[in-house]
Amino acid sequence: MKKTKKREIYIGREMSWLSFNERVLLQADADEVPILERLRFLAIFTSNLDEFFMVRAGCLHDRALLPDVPSDNKTGLSAAEQLHELYAEARRLYVMRDDIAERLTAKLKAVGVVHRAYCELSKDEKKSARQFFKKELAPLATPYIIDSKHPFPHLEGKVPHILLTLRTGDDKPLFGIIPMPKDAPTLLDFTEEGGIKYITAVELLYHFADELFSKYDVKSKVTVKITRNADIEIADNFSDDPDHELDYKAYLKILLKKREKLGAVRLEYLSLPKGDPEKSGDPARSLEFLSRRLGVTGEQVYRSRSPLSYGFASTLIKAAALTLPDGVYRQIQPKIKASGDILSLIRERDILLAYPYHSIRTYLDFLRCAVYDESVHAIRITLYRLSAHSEIISLLRTAAELGKSVTAVVELKARFDEENNIHWAQLLEEAGAHVIYGMNGLKVHSKVTLVTRKVGDEYESFAHIATGNYNEQTAKQYTDLGILTSNKAITEDAAELFRSLTVGVPSEDYKCLLVSPTTLKPRILAEIERERDRALSGHRSYICMKMNSMTDKDIIAALAEASRAGVRIDLIIRGICCLRAGVPGETDNIRVISIVGRYLEHSRIFIFGSDDGSIGSELPRVYIGSADMMTRNTCRRIEVITPICDSAIAEQLISLCRAELSDNVKASIMSPDGSYKKIESLGAPRDSQIQMYEVLGG
Repeated sequence: MKKTKKREIYIGREMSWLSFNERVLLQADADEVPILERLRFLAIFTSNLDEFFMVRAGCLHDRALLPDVPSDNKTGLSAAEQLHELYAEARRLYVMRDDIAERLTAKLKAVGVVHRAYCELSKDEKKSARQFFKKELAPLATPYIIDSKHPFPHLEGKVPHILLTLRTGDDKPLFGIIPMPKDAPTLLDFTEEGGIKYITAVELLYHFADELFSKYDVKSKVTVKITRNADIEIADNFSDDPDHELDYKAYLKILLKKREKLGAVRLEYLSLPKGDPEKSGDPARSLEFLSRRLGVTGEQVYRSRSPLSYGFASTLIKAAALTLPDGVYRQIQPKIKASGDILSLIRERDILLAYPYHSIRTYLDFLRCAVYDESVHAIRITLYRLSAHSEIISLLRTAAELGKSVTAVVELKARFDEENNIHWAQLLEEAGAHVIYGMNGLKVHSKVTLVTRKVGDEYESFAHIATGNYNEQTAKQYTDLGILTSNKAITEDAAELFRSLTVGVPSEDYKCLLVSPTTLKPRILAEIERERDRALSGHRSYICMKMNSMTDKDIIAALAEASRAGVRIDLIIRGICCLRAGVPGETDNIRVISIVGRYLEHSRIFIFGSDDGSIGSELPRVYIGSADMMTRNTCRRIEVITPICDSAIAEQLISLCRAELSDNVKASIMSPDGSYKKIESLGAPRDSQIQMYEVLGG
């Protein structure tokens, strides 16, 4: 078998992610998207880009400073080369966002949602704007002078600031800066019958900034935003001494404070056009000063014509939806899949839960049954990201207070949810639950609940294994899957998983479940090889893998080998895909599509085999689970993938994938050069996220 060529079939992770975020941005310009939801997509694109610079650019920035760091194993690029590439690509996306934002602003104006610059406000509106500034902004605003007596302040990341060039009476140049107050309202709206006029709070702070430096002559001012590196290394074994006074939660809190102070990786500034009455002088000197103090290069400085932060978007959408109800997505009531004595129902058959088409209420009822069933002795669960008001935590606390054995594996290293998880862990501990903070060197990303009860002299168990977090809010916004089962092979493996977590040593003793870092990747590779061998033997063979991202080089190489053997392969990958599809002689049997729509595609489904109807043919083997095919998931995390043993549910999941593969509204397909183009068809429009209500019985 000939060797694959790196540059032919591999795409860089960062460039692939930026391509995904471009697909998000294009939703803000899509005619089929309700007009207010387009504004939401602009906000999502901007927030995504913020996090990308904080995490990925931050990581590469640190690696570029270290000696002897190996190049990327797929593209061969050094960290510095990857940074140069992503900086240039991000700059292209800024121009695209500015153009789309300009078109959207005009379209919103046409339907009565009007953005007004301060100079466009009426006399009465300007009076209201001044009152807003005096009441809501000025009391919270803290202006800083930067000179020898006033050291350079810490500028918080992701917060808009007003940067000013000042002159004193003796013509001495100074710089001033005003952070946008955190707790202030995000916009001022002038509600009118049949429409809304609005101006953002950041614009008002910019306009009135001179008044906060009334003793100085303001020569220029500009709105800026700093992005700070958020890539901190969290050690699992920070102390091997059991008598160490600092516990893991306290150690993590210290690191989170440290993250707030990490260096800048990007500086953005809002560029007002020449002739704009709000434009104040040339900010070049102040931007040069700020860049120097932050230690950012020209590549890391970005000019934007559209808002640097869309923190105002949700408030505006909520207000505008009152007069434009068709401007937002129509609310659809998710189905409660099962109710009543759910444990008895699961005894009879497996139950598939598919969010947001099914309600999370079914899972909550399952957990509630376990809490209040006197025969239930133990509840074990892995927790990664929880909602701000978690009913799941309340139920687990109640179970512990009722004397049940509750074991919660709370992953404190869930990025940007660390403080939230520390809070929930403390509440669980106070209620009497046994809380574990993961496993040394491995982040616990699995989504598993195990309930054990005693009936007569026998114990029986019920498991829930899912693709998404135990989070009531994301269950309304993400497409995720879960299986409720009493299948003994699965529940016994789930018990083995929790035993390995409580003793802190990964297990290999799984008969049914695929668990990383021990059995998951070998089993997936074995399934790919099995289809390859079937193709080489002249049988029809097929692989379909649906996930968020794919970067694992071994998985990619195995899929390429299967493609060369003649296996037909469909990959439904929302985000990063480091495999280049359609390369002649290499991956020309592989199709990669990405679906970006109303809901965030988050489920993971793996299908192997093709039922061709011949004698001895097998039904396809179907799996769901928490793992993407990324090296971090397959090698550095505790992930769980479960086989689907119920043939009816397996067929539903196959139908789900077929619907997504036939999507011609929200799907984009990868070209051999790695770019994506929207799938277009002369036939009737097929939006898979709408079709799911029929496919899944919602």
